[in-house]
Amino acid sequence: MGSVGYEVVDAIAVVSLNRHPLNLMSREMLKDLHDALDAVGKNPELCALVIRSDIPGVFSAGSDMKEFPEVSEDPLNRKVLFEDYVLRHLERLPIPTIAEIDGHALGGGFELALACDLRVATSRSTLGLPEVAIGGLGTNGLVRLISMVGKSRALDLVYTGRTLSATEALDMGLVNRVVEDHAESPHHPDSLAGQIAQQSRSSLRFAKDLASHQVSSSLDASLDEGIRIQREVFSSPDLIAGSSAFLSKKKVSFPSHRSSQSGGDGQ
Repeated sequence: MGSVGYEVVDAIAVVSLNRHPLNLMSREMLKDLHDALDAVGKNPELCALVIRSDIPGVFSAGSDMKEFPEVSEDPLNRKVLFEDYVLRHLERLPIPTIAEIDGHALGGGFELALACDLRVATSRSTLGLPEVAIGGLGTNGLVRLISMVGKSRALDLVYTGRTLSATEALDMGLVNRVVEDHAESPHHPDSLAGQIAQQSRSSLRFAKDLASHQVSSSLDASLDEGIRIQREVFSSPDLIAGSSAFLSKKKVSFPSHRSSQSGGDGQ
């Protein structure tokens, strides 16, 4: 994974973009990202995934346009289909996923962040789909934007190609938190991933499963799915341990944490 780093510490997977100088999304980088996501999907002990950049001031500035002449000969097979597959793979992971954005998240970089469940941006970050300025269109990002902020707001951003500040993105609901920097490790207990890691692993997966179901289903179908999931929730060892600890006013030790307490790094 030359352009993408991968490690696991305390049940949190961290995928780090590292293709200097701008983390431009090349076919090679997408392949490295796919391999990292594949490793995440095969690890049942993980509780969360963080995608971040090793390059200060840039999450990803978009696609590598130097590949466009070759890609244009067969765009679907040489870029579009695989890029879509990678983003759907990310979106469908069974654990919470977080994009830590520092600096520019534009075009394909913003699409990568939009495919995550949650987004945390530094105050200096800029986000957008500016492809119209070069005659392009970020279709993957437009579809996800519409589902998040509605058709009118999404088309405003895409038609104008304008970028959002972190504060504007927060006000619009496109990022969940704005921070001054990401100096703290994603494993720090006060970070978003660290807060998630303290919760029941089984509850996190149930929540992700139901949220994923709701995206493509009717309200009634999703409520029915919620009823089915509740049957599993009430028989889960985590709820038994958690409710017992609450009633006895003790700190809970979730059974789902015990199998991953040894932690460890993975490259």
